[in-house]
Amino acid sequence: MTEPELSYRPAHMTSILMEDGRSEAEWTPTGAWANPMGNVHGGYLGVLVDDVAGMALLSLIGMSAATVNLQVDYLEAMPLGLTYRARGEVVRAGKATAIVDVHVYNPDDLLVARGKCYFQLPSAWRDRVSRDGEA
Repeated sequence: MTEPELSYRPAHMTSILMEDGRSEAEWTPTGAWANPMGNVHGGYLGVLVDDVAGMALLSLIGMSAATVNLQVDYLEAMPLGLTYRARGEVVRAGKATAIVDVHVYNPDDLLVARGKCYFQLPSAWRDRVSRDGEA
């Protein structure tokens, strides 16, 4: 469902996939993303999770939606300078809310973080679902 004018591609990552409720992006954090210990700061990882989740949702519903809750589990330290891959998948897109899971992997394909975003779907989506019965 993704149209070129609807594509959301944040400047800090390289988008690999954005279609059918799924997204995938690569990200190589630099020193600007560091915590005092020299790893990726958890807050910036939250930005990555939110962006990748939003890309997956946009590819499914064709419009942006507001994040109402974001949860991130930090499973491993994430050193700067490595290229990480984040994969998002819409778990559910109902009439009013959507849930998107995101998994973040290091270059060895080890799961280093996972996240979940809950979105409030816009009224245009709710109107379309009511009219067309899509959800």
